[in-house]
Amino acid sequence: MDKLSKPIIWTAVILLLMTTDFSSTCRHGLKGANAFHYNTGFVQSGWDNPATGNGQSQNTAGEISWKQLADVTYVLKYNKQFDGDIMYPVFGASVKKLAGKEWTIEGYMIPLDIKSGLYAVSRNPYAACFFCGAAGVESVVSLKFKTKPRRYKTDEYCVMKGVLTLNDDNVNDFIYLFKSTEEVKK
Repeated sequence: MDKLSKPIIWTAVILLLMTTDFSSTCRHGLKGANAFHYNTGFVQSGWDNPATGNGQSQNTAGEISWKQLADVTYVLKYNKQFDGDIMYPVFGASVKKLAGKEWTIEGYMIPLDIKSGLYAVSRNPYAACFFCGAAGVESVVSLKFKTKPRRYKTDEYCVMKGVLTLNDDNVNDFIYLFKSTEEVKK
């Protein structure tokens, strides 16, 4: 793949995700708008409940919801590294207020490189995360652990704590990062 193809493909995927009505049936037999909605049963714990999205957990870190992280839009800008236009995030005011603070988030683990301890946490299980085209890039947070993490299984449900960092310029990483990440035991 030449150096221009990769950013064009990712830009197309992001645009497609932002404009697609998922009217097809998913592997779970759901249709339409519910086809890729996997948070059933998590409202009680604050998963997508804005009222509890800023509540305090037992570890004094506030709880952040996936809905809060959805306050992002994208602009097309030239990228020198890839010699082409790439979609860059523009964070909304509510997300900017969350940056630099310690938060917890609940989600499904996605191993990226197990040997080096590189993981992400996703709003959705792997089969429905943005890698597979069922969500946006705002539905995944890159985890930068304090110490080498234990080995997580794909789709293992976890609660993670870390300092939220917004990434609007490094196209080689996710738009949301948790630095100094630790697992929260429930």
